Amino acid sequence: MPSLPPITAPARELEARILRNIEDHEVSPDTQQKRLISILSSAAASRFSDEHHGAYIYGPPGRGKTLIINALVASSPRQTPARFHFHEFFQNLNSPKNRVPGQRLGAIFSQGLERELKGLKILVFDEFRCTEPGDAMLMVRLVKYCAEHSIFLVATSNYEPDRLLDDDAFHHLVQPTIASIRENFTVFELDGSVDYRTLAV
Repeated sequence: MPSLPPITAPARELEARILRNIEDHEVSPDTQQKRLISILSSAAASRFSDEHHGAYIYGPPGRGKTLIINALVASSPRQTPARFHFHEFFQNLNSPKNRVPGQRLGAIFSQGLERELKGLKILVFDEFRCTEPGDAMLMVRLVKYCAEHSIFLVATSNYEPDRLLDDDAFHHLVQPTIASIRENFTVFELDGSVDYRTLAV
């Protein structure tokens, strides 16, 4: 995992905006969530570098992962970030409506990435997961594309990186992605004891 970027003035400003956005939802972040917000603000403000490609946030459901990344997107300059749900994104890329007769599926995927991610500086994926070999191949290409186009990738998941595609027969397919995440991403476990879904009115 790369060393954390320095805390700069833009990072402090982004952190303050994220906190205000969350508080506008009548939520008071706990200590662990505040630490994640600070780390994520520094990373997102610095954006992509050769050593630092993104942030991977994992932990049980209901700990605030989605709330925090939504606040990150809302607090970033317009047209800088885009937020997607993982499986919906890939379903859209491979939709029949985007196919040309005789076109290879790989070409559809490559063109879809260019179409959806053009001009982005930050890409946010909620529920980043891998349950089958097809997911693994798409995930490998996505992470590679972001690295080649200097897009800072922020992902949330219920699973730590090493448990992506947790199947001995196919796990090797996702190992390059896991290695990239471990080496070039800030990895943060948000595992607070409180499930905030149980507190909702």
